[in-house]
Amino acid sequence: MFEKTGKEITGKVQISVKEYYKISDIILANLSTTSGNEILETGGMINITVSSNNENCILKKGQSIEINFPTKKKKDDMKLYSGNWENENHINWQLA
Repeated sequence: MFEKTGKEITGKVQISVKEYYKISDIILANLSTTSGNEILETGGMINITVSSNNENCILKKGQSIEINFPTKKKKDDMKLYSGNWENENHINWQLA
């Protein structure tokens, strides 16, 4: 659906996926790893954007996407967070 109007998309969409798995990638992209005042240990981040005709798109209510992260060693207490941009320099991560 188009983010601004909520209308369904009938044409082609462009999906962009940016991956940040190394600390150096995260620092170079000026990304943060905090949730409120807590510092999070990260296993990596991805940013997925979708557009159609140069307009941002969102998922239709009730729909979801599945994401898998590559890992050499999984930590049992790792959790999934969703990032909310508070300003152009800071992301506040909330438990998904």
